[in-house]
Amino acid sequence: HQLATAALDNTIRVWSTSGDPPIVLQVPTFSILSLIWSFDGRSLATSSTDRIVRVYDLQTNDVRASERMDCEVMDMAWSRSGQLALGCDDGTTRVWSI
Repeated sequence: HQLATAALDNTIRVWSTSGDPPIVLQVPTFSILSLIWSFDGRSLATSSTDRIVRVYDLQTNDVRASERMDCEVMDMAWSRSGQLALGCDDGTTRVWSI
């Protein structure tokens, strides 16, 4: 089991319940608004105030995909097919096919 946290020092930490040191992902100098795990637990999607949604591959700790949106994404939900539903600050919902 794992837990992901976003911090004001521009990092995302992925903590393990086994007590291992956390995986640290460096993020741009923008505040993280939302993060969510993929169904298989191998990816983590984040949105930030720069309006970019990023998907991190937690096996390599690299950004697997990113997309600039025309809104700030405040909430996200994965579909089983791998798409992301994005809830925007303008009240709209968008679907991103990764």
